[in-house]
Amino acid sequence: MLVISPVVLLAGAGNPPCSTPASGGAADGPGGYEETVYGPPWGGIQGGGRTAIGIDLSAGRPMLEIAIDPNVLALGSYYHVWPNPFGSRGAFLAGDTGGAIIGKHIDTYDWLGRASQDRWGVHYGVSVTKAATPGAGNITGQVQAPASTPTAVEAECSQLAGAGVAPGQYIDPFRSSTSIYPSRIDMGVDYSGAGPIDAIGNATITYSEPGGVGWGPYSCSGGYGGAVTYKLTDGPDTGRYVYLTEGIIPAVTAGQQVRTGQQIATFTGCIETGWSTGVGANTMAAALGQACASGDPGCVSTWCGDNMSQLLHALGAPAGIPQGAIHGTGC
Repeated sequence: MLVISPVVLLAGAGNPPCSTPASGGAADGPGGYEETVYGPPWGGIQGGGRTAIGIDLSAGRPMLEIAIDPNVLALGSYYHVWPNPFGSRGAFLAGDTGGAIIGKHIDTYDWLGRASQDRWGVHYGVSVTKAATPGAGNITGQVQAPASTPTAVEAECSQLAGAGVAPGQYIDPFRSSTSIYPSRIDMGVDYSGAGPIDAIGNATITYSEPGGVGWGPYSCSGGYGGAVTYKLTDGPDTGRYVYLTEGIIPAVTAGQQVRTGQQIATFTGCIETGWSTGVGANTMAAALGQACASGDPGCVSTWCGDNMSQLLHALGAPAGIPQGAIHGTGC
């Protein structure tokens, strides 16, 4: 199975029912899955084309099928998956497992080949809900299974998440800003822009200071050097911290609960965002020894920074610019 492990955050702060992930075989929780794809040409991490329940896909048979973690979803059951590479509202058979498919992560079978698989890449905040068994028609041309009826909790989460944002879905934090330009990948990833900066998922603000925190001001940051850190409260990366620093004016205070897409700061120039340790705006890259041992700790591209760049790019923001080889492994 294909494995890509960027991290993500979700929606649900201040709303305990929305922050309860599916576990122990539960299949009907809100979305928030990571979706990768696998399929022919077979070999290596892609496997040999025979699934865990014995289906032979080696000839590239068209089929709506996913690999799952059987501790989260039920092997042999059917699920609606949205979005998916085929734009199908049909039922996908949970027919395979894999050592890299752990937790709220599915690997969708794509028989169209490597170019199609590469175009899909990785998606976050994917909805996976229980579906009725479609019978023998579990191929691309199957009769479309009816959409699952949202539970009361899912409906409530949808209202809290805000218009157009499904439960468990992450958003581009710069979607309401303008003139967004990426810069280097360092301990996080650098951008410049104008306008609001939003939370990528439901979260709790753990740190918010307008200045004097060791992040500037720099010549590009408009005289500001503040920082905001927030802890994601649901989704595949529940409990992880995101920092936002440098050219910002915070729009939130420590302890505040924020929703997906809620403004947390305003651009005043150049900024940096990445994964934090949760202590102030300290970076995971530095804590893991990935930062540069010089006067500029961001003089190399770190694994943590590249990971955040991948996540933001998947959400619709421009990817950061590598400075050469990626330093470190894991974040």
